[in-house]
Amino acid sequence: MREEKAYTLREMTADDVFPMVKIISGIGLKEFKAAFESDDVKAAIAAMTGGEVEGEKPDAAAIGITIAVNIADVIFSNLPKCKGDIYKLLSGLSGLPVKDIAALPMPVFMDMVVDTIRKEEFRDFFGAAARLFK
Repeated sequence: MREEKAYTLREMTADDVFPMVKIISGIGLKEFKAAFESDDVKAAIAAMTGGEVEGEKPDAAAIGITIAVNIADVIFSNLPKCKGDIYKLLSGLSGLPVKDIAALPMPVFMDMVVDTIRKEEFRDFFGAAARLFK
């Protein structure tokens, strides 16, 4: 039997762009970008595309895991700087007061963060942002 969630998240809107940008700035956009440009990621991509690299040819999943680990390192290193902004974003999405977000049990809070990241609008935001750099 599945437990009912302690929150619901509304659809993300244009107003949510601003706290998201503030969070990303707090995390460090340059550091975030560097997660995709590390030597191990470049080597893995070169190996997949036929470049000269020693060892076995990595697959897309291996590259994805490497990038995810690099991004997680950047995020977790800088997360404390963004605590208030993350609480405000989650408060706005859920309708719960910031103080209630801060008091959530850790598993519920992490589920809320993951649910936010998995929202289609969240992915669309990063897709649109990526087009700025093309």
